[in-house]
Amino acid sequence: MRIQLRRSIVAIIGWITARCIMQIRQAEFARRFLPLLKRRKLTVFDESLLHILNQSLREGHTCLTLELLIARTEVELGTSKSSPEEILGSLQNLQSHRRVHLTDTHVALTQCANAEETIAKGLSGISRQVRVINSARLSQLVKASASDLSDEQWGAIRIVANAPVSILTGAPGTGKTATIKALLDIFVQAGYRVRLAAPTGRAAQRLKEVTGHPAHTLHRMLRTNRPEARSIWNYIFPVSDVIIVDEASMIDVFLMARLVKACSPSTKLILVGDVNQLPSIGAGQVLFDLIESGMIPAVELRTNYRQANGSRIIDAAEAIKEGCVPDLPVPGEIKSDCYFIEAETATEIGRLIVKAVTKSLPARCGADPNQNIQVLTPKHGGLLGTILLNEQIQMGLRNSDLELSTYAHPFLPGDRVLHTKNNYRLNVFNGQCGSVQDATSDGVTVKFGEREVIYSRTSLFQLTHGFAISVHRSQGSEYPFVIIPIHETQYPMLSRELLYTALTRGQQMVVLIGSRSALKTTIENTARGKLHTGLKQVLVKAMTSKLNARRT
Repeated sequence: MRIQLRRSIVAIIGWITARCIMQIRQAEFARRFLPLLKRRKLTVFDESLLHILNQSLREGHTCLTLELLIARTEVELGTSKSSPEEILGSLQNLQSHRRVHLTDTHVALTQCANAEETIAKGLSGISRQVRVINSARLSQLVKASASDLSDEQWGAIRIVANAPVSILTGAPGTGKTATIKALLDIFVQAGYRVRLAAPTGRAAQRLKEVTGHPAHTLHRMLRTNRPEARSIWNYIFPVSDVIIVDEASMIDVFLMARLVKACSPSTKLILVGDVNQLPSIGAGQVLFDLIESGMIPAVELRTNYRQANGSRIIDAAEAIKEGCVPDLPVPGEIKSDCYFIEAETATEIGRLIVKAVTKSLPARCGADPNQNIQVLTPKHGGLLGTILLNEQIQMGLRNSDLELSTYAHPFLPGDRVLHTKNNYRLNVFNGQCGSVQDATSDGVTVKFGEREVIYSRTSLFQLTHGFAISVHRSQGSEYPFVIIPIHETQYPMLSRELLYTALTRGQQMVVLIGSRSALKTTIENTARGKLHTGLKQVLVKAMTSKLNARRT
């Protein structure tokens, strides 16, 4: 009797459990698949909205407000063809197809919304199980460090060292790299495994040079560690105990999502960068949004060590950052490290650039045009683009046309050249500048720092002349002498962030050559904080939910 009763109870419990599971599955099926059965096919109008959203993605936006989407649709398709009700109905259909993510106020392409959600949830879960350096041990490590840092930098280290996720920011020359090196030494002494990374090959190489520690591009680090998704792989084989990423302002929302996926609960993430520099080429403004959210500890270094007190480079950079036109002298007027030469036409600006590189700076400052003078320009094409300026500067440095036609390729001994692709076999990276030491019909020998690299004729496609390079390529580098052309023909590339980035590449002297009206317009044109993104909002929501869960 007891056995039968026990079997009946087990059967009843099993039946109830089975019913509950079936109801859960039916509810999940209804939630996931019934909308798919009810949805209609995409119409031409639906595809037009997707085109507008993809266009905004190419402009750097990860989402749009509904009001802005309606306004853009009216411009693209005409007011008579796109009422707000029709747009909303079309967006709801696109959401049923999982092509967009729709809220009461915003709409985003699904891949953008997923990337921002991944970042927000991932950052809230990073470093839950990380080892903490207690205050006494940290003080001991700080005192043992041989780094000659300021109190400001040591204060930053004390904050960043134990934060699960943190941001170290500051203008160029404020000691961010020196602080990274000190942090690296402290983490290594404390027994942490540390990985250094940067978005570009040149930035990673420079990070390796100044720290003496291996550094990789983010793409290579993430590819090596195979972080396809947040899974058990990340828990068993975490990328590292500490990941330090330099030049973080260059990270777009999709690369940041991949980085966060690679981090486990035992990983500490430190982002280093300057939000006033050029934003990422891809979508989003990740570093800006993280700082603005107030959810991630951010420490700003303010003291400049690259230039002496009273440097006009520093003053000009601060003025540009605040949206003001800097007061710069003309060469010969007073002694300075930053000048402005006025010229109205692109042809005249080009002529003055060639003269400054080949004659003025070498004669007055002892600068070597093949080694330490760098022209930074926004574009590759046009009268003030890298292609034409490189040709003109090379001709200005050579004695005759006969010398220019000696070889079957355009490179001559002494030429400043730029490597354009990451080449791990040669250990040369995109953006590195060197000088040609020897040239034959079969190839060239290029000196990068203290190392010489031989390029065969088949490898020469990786080289271009480097007298003039784009501002984007220069990010993460610095040069003794910098020349910057500014003219209306460079629109729409000119922006406050671009000029600030170019100006702060200079170590000893910066010369701006162009029109004052173009300079004024450039400084007025800023993209900082103007991109439409959803990362700040979803991060605040995720972090707030995490804090509330802890309290309960």
